[in-house]
Amino acid sequence: MKHPIQAVEGQSASRAWAYAALFLLILSLAIYSNSFEASWHYDDFQNIVENDRVHVKNLSWENLQKTWYSPVTGKVWRPLAYLSFALNYYFDGNHVFSYHLINLCIHYLTAIMLFLFIHGTLTLPSLAGQYRSRAYAIALLSSVFWMINPVHVSAVTYIVQRMTSMTALFYISAMYSYLKARTEDKGPIRKGLYVVLTVLAALAALGTKENAIMLPVSLFMYELLLIKGITKERLKNHVLLGCIAVLILLALSFAFVDISTITGGYANRPFTLLQRLLTEPRVIIYYVTILLYPISSRLALIHDVDVSQSLFDPWTTLPAILIIVIVTVLAFIMARKRPLVSFCILFFILNHCIEGTFAPLEIIYEHRNYLPSLFFFVPFAVAFIEVYERFKEHKIVTLALSTFLAGVIMILGMTTFLQNGIWKNEITLWADNATKAPHLHRTHHNLGVSLMSAGFFEEGVRELQIALTAKNDATVNEKYITHYHLGRYFFFFKDYKKAAWHFQQTLQWAPLYPEPYHYLAKIMCINGHLNDAERLVKKALDLKDDPGFMITHGLIRLRSGDEAGAIEAGNRALTHAGDDGRAHALLTLAYRLKNEDKVAAYHEQAAKGAHISCTQLK
Repeated sequence: MKHPIQAVEGQSASRAWAYAALFLLILSLAIYSNSFEASWHYDDFQNIVENDRVHVKNLSWENLQKTWYSPVTGKVWRPLAYLSFALNYYFDGNHVFSYHLINLCIHYLTAIMLFLFIHGTLTLPSLAGQYRSRAYAIALLSSVFWMINPVHVSAVTYIVQRMTSMTALFYISAMYSYLKARTEDKGPIRKGLYVVLTVLAALAALGTKENAIMLPVSLFMYELLLIKGITKERLKNHVLLGCIAVLILLALSFAFVDISTITGGYANRPFTLLQRLLTEPRVIIYYVTILLYPISSRLALIHDVDVSQSLFDPWTTLPAILIIVIVTVLAFIMARKRPLVSFCILFFILNHCIEGTFAPLEIIYEHRNYLPSLFFFVPFAVAFIEVYERFKEHKIVTLALSTFLAGVIMILGMTTFLQNGIWKNEITLWADNATKAPHLHRTHHNLGVSLMSAGFFEEGVRELQIALTAKNDATVNEKYITHYHLGRYFFFFKDYKKAAWHFQQTLQWAPLYPEPYHYLAKIMCINGHLNDAERLVKKALDLKDDPGFMITHGLIRLRSGDEAGAIEAGNRALTHAGDDGRAHALLTLAYRLKNEDKVAAYHEQAAKGAHISCTQLK
């Protein structure tokens, strides 16, 4: 009787692929079965829920095209990611189930492509002699370890991070097409087809997220280490070619990239470029540890990481840098004898370069491991299968190894399942995160906002007040939004003195934020300080053409005895907002004071149609 590993290898290829696909499907559905109702979170709101550009009502070219442009810069930005959100919205609105379903499908397909690519790699001429008989088992085990790792919950269950998972899917698809193009022996047409697929997948990856720019370097490294195999002559030629390519890329970067956008991105960060560069090696080491030991207590959306002030503060900074350098050098040194291990190490380090070096991004996010860790578990799978085969005649040992493997898969799967539960809603997510990162502003702020949105006002205010005493981690002025929410809370409960203080603090942190000026104008109007109220609402309108601001301006003019000014403000609001019930109510009051009863009656009827009464504006 054949050993289980050999028995699988002896079956027909199609049946073996089907077994692998079915196993990965069942596993992915089991561990992510509780993710489909997880609510919107954090960046989901800005990028999807509140992003009118992806709220398409029809699939016209004009509607689809507008999804590709950043509302901030007006330039094309991650077009395929936003197009996918737009299609989701078109077919199912803002119902989270369909978004989660697509995200899980992407995760599953990425695991399938990873399996195919690893299997194809292990059967390359340079590796087939060592791995061909175990290629299926190693590829499947590597893909399973990657797919069920709890670290990836933030890239799968966090809806907006489809940007990350889609990039990885196109990235590994491009690599697989490249592998097929390099090994195709059934004619130039099929080889050419795979070349075209490689280019298309590469462009799709780049059109989803910018870190796909490392794909050509990954393919270059794959070609050098695994397809051709390293010799002194090849190494010399490829290194020279690589250096020329890097110099060209650097020259193009200086020619077409505005370096000031990078340095300027640090102006509002609570850390400098140098501090980020010093900190990231420690973060990379942490990424490695959570991939290997991903218990729930170590996983969170927002992490509290002490920024490195120098090579010796904290003391782990220099050792972390040395470890990264030594591991990289060792990977190059062992490239001739162990090219597969070298490739896996270098791929992980290389694909952390964009988000883990100079870019003015936040220090740490778990989803950044999704793509770099694609081959992270290959060496571990190789080691396990080698040990398994060495002791395949010892039933007790193989039983122990099988039990151990099943236990690891079960623990990882259960941890992933539990992590999905944490993402159930805003309160569960931020309550967990505030416990794990209790000293950060954002965790308490977001928990406070979510509690207040659910009607737990006292608990929410308490968390917001804790947030004001916590440390900044995203931007230097991030506490302005906490003051703003506290101001709104006190305004709602008519404590105008406290509300005004918090709105003034908001403007200390963010003087160009229009909403606090609007609320302060309302407070001044309520207190009878009409000149101050008008000055403040005009400041708000200078910063933002908002119909609500216009209506407040109209009420101030009305209280000042200027009915014509109120009518002008009301009509302006209608022009900007369409059939706004509040604007009709304002115009009703203004026309009544002018004794134009017919016009007033018209606007009163329109206001009632929008369920707005004139008393609501007084």
